[in-house]
Amino acid sequence: MHIEWLIATGQTVADLVSHTWCRRTSSQYGLHLVPVPEDVFALPSDVHSSPLRCPIRIHLSIDVDRFRRTNDTQLLDHIRADILHRFGFIDLDCDRHHSTTNGRQFVHLSGGMFVLMLCDANDDTDYLWSWNHMLTHRYRFSTQCPESFQDGMLADFRKYCAGGSDDRRLDDFLQSFVVDQQ
Repeated sequence: MHIEWLIATGQTVADLVSHTWCRRTSSQYGLHLVPVPEDVFALPSDVHSSPLRCPIRIHLSIDVDRFRRTNDTQLLDHIRADILHRFGFIDLDCDRHHSTTNGRQFVHLSGGMFVLMLCDANDDTDYLWSWNHMLTHRYRFSTQCPESFQDGMLADFRKYCAGGSDDRRLDDFLQSFVVDQQ
């Protein structure tokens, strides 16, 4: 689909998106169109970011030295991305999102949450979690993506990434991943 605009006011664009695309087209094809902020991750290094929307840092508890010794950082990135896919996140694989951050950005299927998989040498296993603050009140309190679901996802993701004796899912995943790679 290709759209060309000659003149359009903000209200005209809003009407087109909300009435034509969201109501008619999206329901016809089973799509969910949600507003997304231009600055998904309000990083402290960006002077234009809102300090009130700072993302939540989540550390993945795995042995990074094992990957550094074998120089297999691509495997580590693959494991980290696979964990996000298991939680329902989709890679935002476009030039704009790769060039503005120091990592790979992911959006949840619901449109309510974002994760930045950091690719710094110092933060090999850290994620940054952010909320979609542009969701309307009706959308957040509907069955599509309520705040309780978003809070539950964050709590479960933190627990998963922490691993340990009370939650063996991460260890089981890493074991199965190593077996699959051999």
